[in-house]
Amino acid sequence: MKLSIRILIILVTLDSSCKEEEDYVCSVKNPIEDLPWLADDIKILNQGSFSQYFYVSWAIYESNTVFIYGDCCPNCNTITPVYDCSGNNIGVIGDGDEDIPLSIRDNEIIIWRADNFACSI
Repeated sequence: MKLSIRILIILVTLDSSCKEEEDYVCSVKNPIEDLPWLADDIKILNQGSFSQYFYVSWAIYESNTVFIYGDCCPNCNTITPVYDCSGNNIGVIGDGDEDIPLSIRDNEIIIWRADNFACSI
């Protein structure tokens, strides 16, 4: 009986510790506030005349967390840049040989969009 209780306690502890780690992106709890370069970029995106079309998401690319700057602007001819946890541009999403594949978007999670976001995603 004591062994069963110990095993149960260990399993509950392992389960809760794994869930806590899943809440972190780039080793921070809230990347929008805790990554200065991202916070600065979001301020800039939020001030633009087309802010209602822009959003920032995160995804996993080649086993690393990345940030995608997307938009749904109907009149814009934009590229979709991708950044690593340090704010380095690692490429753009596309179908060229050097591009990051479109499949990166399959599991992206939106972490920011303007209050007046005009798109349905």
